[in-house]
Amino acid sequence: MAQQWFIQRRSGAKDGPFSSRELKNLAHRGELSPEDLVWNEELDNWVPAVRIRGLFEDTSGNTGELVLSDDQSNPEQAATPAGDGEVAHQNTAAAPRPELNPPTPEKEPSPETWRHGARLRLSRTTRRRQTFEGSPATFARSRETLGRHLLDRWLAFLRARFGSEFLQASQHLFLLCGQYGLLTAVVLILTDSLFVSHVRDARSLLLTLSICFFLFVGHYLSARVIFVLDRWELRTRAQLASSVVPDGMSLLSMLIAVVSIVMGTVYALSTGFVDLIFYAVAISIWGLFASIQFLDLDDLQIAINPDLSPMEELIGLLYLAGKMVARLCPVVFGVLVLLGNLHLALGLLFTLTGSPAGEVNNLASDLVPHELAAIFAGPAIAGWGLGQSGLVMVLAASLWPAVSYSLYLLGQLVIAGLVALLALLHLENANPPHSGDLSKREFTDG
Repeated sequence: MAQQWFIQRRSGAKDGPFSSRELKNLAHRGELSPEDLVWNEELDNWVPAVRIRGLFEDTSGNTGELVLSDDQSNPEQAATPAGDGEVAHQNTAAAPRPELNPPTPEKEPSPETWRHGARLRLSRTTRRRQTFEGSPATFARSRETLGRHLLDRWLAFLRARFGSEFLQASQHLFLLCGQYGLLTAVVLILTDSLFVSHVRDARSLLLTLSICFFLFVGHYLSARVIFVLDRWELRTRAQLASSVVPDGMSLLSMLIAVVSIVMGTVYALSTGFVDLIFYAVAISIWGLFASIQFLDLDDLQIAINPDLSPMEELIGLLYLAGKMVARLCPVVFGVLVLLGNLHLALGLLFTLTGSPAGEVNNLASDLVPHELAAIFAGPAIAGWGLGQSGLVMVLAASLWPAVSYSLYLLGQLVIAGLVALLALLHLENANPPHSGDLSKREFTDG
């Protein structure tokens, strides 16, 4: 029996069956990329097309692990190659069309696997084609822009330099920082309570242990909640009438990031509250990430449709807001944990170097000058302010995934209500009352 191949595109669309010859013709014409998945009944799971030896003859080394056998079971079909722009499908009238899924569907790559796996192997040149057929958002922007404004060039530069791979890597990095940072916060809190502050009161010790357990639970649940948000966001597609709102929000986020880092640094150095620089850096990270994310509408799976009504545009903007909440969740989570750990560590260090009266009480006081401790923590109790603020930050960070989860669900509830209202309006417009019915109603009311 001839091999029947099925294809799963990077977008998730499936096609087939194809014979071995047809599959090879698709690869030669560029309609099958090495990153696409293929499967036949002899395979246990979908495999990348690049692993099929003999499928891509132009690849150097011929490193495919599986062999593409020539289809000789049907001589008439083997002698008739597929024409240009057309695939000669097998005649499936005699046999039923096979399933498009392998026997083990639970191993089929999910959207998350594509996002963190195969998609990361795509080159920036392939992903960032600045051609109309390569990106619908690029085509829409070209029609909206009447002239080459300076900001258009700046936004195009950012799109070319910072793409979806950069955003996904940043999300993954901050998620790891948040997860392991919560464990670090637990260690810092226990160290301060048991070995530095020497807490012996049962009530205070119970409160400390409760906080540590809460952070440990947050470490366990944060990644799972963020994974659920990421899965929902990937499965949601939306439309906007134009890209003016995402581009405007990108510029606004960038402005907030620059102003916060400049004004925060100037104010911190002029007033002596140097810890304000940390908050300014955190706001700048959030603003820059949001600015770059707003520019990548293709990665957000948002299409441009100029024929949308104002109500449909409002629904699209709500979808955009929900997607940004999901995308920013790991970044906000990780930055808050890092900021809280920095405050906890500095508070612990200053507690070791000072006393309530500001006097030296141990050998560790030589590590930090008293002037620096006074700037950060004030002259009263060294380390108290930083320790408390750090504790608040890590607690807020552990709650942030749950807050984002709730905001996302609330947004979806509002969108569902608007969609139902829009469907009702369309139904009324499609079935207007007949003039004869109106006259009868007026006569009856009279």
